[in-house]
Order: sequence, then structure tokens, then C-alpha cells
Amino acid sequence: DACKECPTFGAAMGKLVGLALGVCVACGLAGWAYSVQSGRQSWREKPCIGPSLRLADRAAVYYVGIGATAKIKILVGFLQMAFVLVSTYSARLPDVLARRVGINEALAFDAWCEAFLRPQCFSYSTRLLVFAFTPIVLIASFLLVGIGVRVRRWLVATASRPTCAEAVDTVMRGMFDLTPAGLVLVFCFVPSISAAIFRTWSCQGYADPGQDDKMISYMRRAPEIECDSDAHKPIQHLAYYLIAIWPLGSLLLYGSLLIPCYKPLHAKTPTALTRATAFLHGEYELTFYWWEALELARKLTLTGAVLLIEEERAFLRLLVATVICSVYAVGLAIVRPYKRVED
Repeated sequence: DACKECPTFGAAMGKLVGLALGVCVACGLAGWAYSVQSGRQSWREKPCIGPSLRLADRAAVYYVGIGATAKIKILVGFLQMAFVLVSTYSARLPDVLARRVGINEALAFDAWCEAFLRPQCFSYSTRLLVFAFTPIVLIASFLLVGIGVRVRRWLVATASRPTCAEAVDTVMRGMFDLTPAGLVLVFCFVPSISAAIFRTWSCQGYADPGQDDKMISYMRRAPEIECDSDAHKPIQHLAYYLIAIWPLGSLLLYGSLLIPCYKPLHAKTPTALTRATAFLHGEYELTFYWWEALELARKLTLTGAVLLIEEERAFLRLLVATVICSVYAVGLAIVRPYKRVED
């Protein structure tokens, strides 16, 4: 095969950012078209786009009626586990399942990033930083757009000189407007990014050709780097910082959003915060409004933290995962945190 020239980092990032912005703009335009009013005539009455919007209205009614949010989250959680089944647990699957799991892993977020930042062209540290910070930039962009739209509406509608309290209130409302979208992104990205971070300690052992009785290990995702070598240590240090940002940071984020919801939810007095964070607690019984944080901790452990167990003890990983899943399944059957029985 002919060699191909590696793209520059700027060109690769430009393609990745362009794809992300294109998806965001498409979603934004769809949402705008769904809610906009043109004068006195709703777009739902127009012949060109009206049928699609009316169909979307009926789909939204059915979506809420069957409680689809909980079901989709359960399905996505299953796929997130399937993404790392082979790479994390070294499981040997039948050919049919192996092909399906291979498709799932190809759809994982880090696989999409590697399609733009090829491992042959960019270092593992560079790719890891891109994996970790691209979703953060997307989430920050959503929040800034929400704030910008709110501030613009507020400035247009306000004739008198605005006060500081009004400005702060407008900024908070703007953040709450697109907080649900940010939480959806966190929900989708955290397990995949967490797994990519913890793969820093995923190594494959080989017999040392110089010493028959000695094993030498190399990183699975960067086979050119020997584990525990001088080249591996900076990647480990970077991974420690990223663990604080993503696995631990996401748990802290869920906790900081859910704890203030306790009193309003129990008092049945909805606030802007409880409405903005409904994605986290909306499908659970009031007593178990915090269950999503527990579910996140379970997924982070199963998709990432178990990689801290050495590769030679792969069976111990399976044992730990089996115990966690068994305890969780029993607890789920006993407490029944979901509002709907079928969930």
C-alpha cells in the first residue's frame, strides 16, 4: 500500500470541530423550526414543513406517553457497556456477537476521534486530550449560546438601565435553558471518555526476547510505548488529571445538581433547577431521585476503573464486574426506583 501523508493537527481538528458544529447547528435548526412562530401563522400550518412538524408533535406525545426517556437511557447504557466489552474484559465472544460488538466499538466516541486523529500520526497524549476536551468545549458552547440568546432578549425587552441582580438572573436562566442538552452530552460521553482515560493502564504482556523468564508490556492503544517506562509516566500523570475532570468530576456534577433539588422535589414546588435537571431525576420515584448518580458510578466502574486491575488478572475484572452487576440487579429489583414498572 502507498504511504499517506499525515494531516496537520490544525487540519484534523478543523474537520472534527466542523463535524461537531454541523451536528449542533442541525439540531439547533430543527429545534428552532419546531418552536418558531411566523407572524400569526404557525409553521405547522404551512404546506412544506407543516406535516413534518405535526408528525413531530404526535411523536412527542407518544414519547412522553410511553416514558421513552428511561428506556432510551437503559438502551444507551447497555451499548456503552458493549463498547468496551472486548477491550476491557478480554472476553472471547462467538463470531456473531463479536461482529456486533466490533460495530459497537467502531461507533464509540474515541473511535470517531481516531478517525480524524490517526494513531500513526498523533501521539497518545494528544489524542487523549482531544477525547477529553472536545465534549467540554461542546457543552460550554451550548451554555454560552443559551446565555447569549437570553441576554439578547433581555436587552431588547428592557427599556430602563438593568441592575446587577437582573443580569445575574438572566445569565442563570440562559444556562438553565440548555442545561438539559449539556446533561445529555455528559450522559453519552462520560463512559466512553472514562474508558479511554483508564486505558492508560491497559497493557499487553509479551515475552522479553532478551530474557526468556521476563515479560515486557506495551500499551494496547499505543503499542510503541512500554508500560511503566519513562515515556509512559507522563501519560499516566495526564490521566490522573483527566480522571479528576471526567469520572470524578461528572459524579461531583451530578451530586451538585441533585442535592439542591431535594427540597423543591419533596415540597412539589418546581424550580428552574429542577426543570433543567429533569433528565437526571424525572423517571425515578421521588425517594430515589438520586439514582442516576448511582447508575453513573456503576458505569464508570465497569467501563473504566476495572482497568486498574492488571491485565494478568483479567478474570478478577470479570469477577468484580459480575459482583457489581449482580448486587445492582438485586437492589434494582428490591427498591424499584423507576416510576414505571416496565422500566
